[in-house]
Amino acid sequence: MFQQDESPLAPQIIESAPAWERKPDESRRAYEAFLIYRNSATRRLAEVAETLVPACSVPNVARWSSRHCWQQRAFAWDKEEDRKQQEEEARSRSAARKRHLQIAQSMQEIGVRALLEMKAKIAAGTALNLSPTEAENFLTEAIKLERAVLGAERDHRYSEIRVFIGTHFNPDEEGYGEPQQYKEWDPSVGRDENDDEEGKEVN
Repeated sequence: MFQQDESPLAPQIIESAPAWERKPDESRRAYEAFLIYRNSATRRLAEVAETLVPACSVPNVARWSSRHCWQQRAFAWDKEEDRKQQEEEARSRSAARKRHLQIAQSMQEIGVRALLEMKAKIAAGTALNLSPTEAENFLTEAIKLERAVLGAERDHRYSEIRVFIGTHFNPDEEGYGEPQQYKEWDPSVGRDENDDEEGKEVN
């Protein structure tokens, strides 16, 4: 009897090697030269030719560089190193935030304990022995904390806007040179009774 194989076939994923690793068609000596170029601060071919053991001619190093794409591979290496550095810095910042949070919480516990001890002294009638400066700072910080918790008070004031309607006179018009008359605008002036009737709601 024929039995069908129902097991799923896993897709084959072929991952390409990083660009900075040795290429299949790259000789060992050419790859050593590339490593010198990749890790160099200046990345000058003449410097690679002098550093390579035994030394090599600059034209030969230039052929290796062109054939095996040294610039592109070195740029890929730089990007990877930059990514690793950013991840390390992110981990360091996260660890610092956790450490600072623990320190802040410990300081809060110490502050609360000190306040409780001071309240116990007040309840027992014992002197706190605070200097005037310490008492002033204590009060100031308490007021700041209270305001921060309650939030800032909003300003509910309103602005009054007045509109004046006047007449502009030109030199060739009648009344030129005489004082201009202004009067405050009254929204009720000029309204028709029909306007009031139209504004009423019909039940």
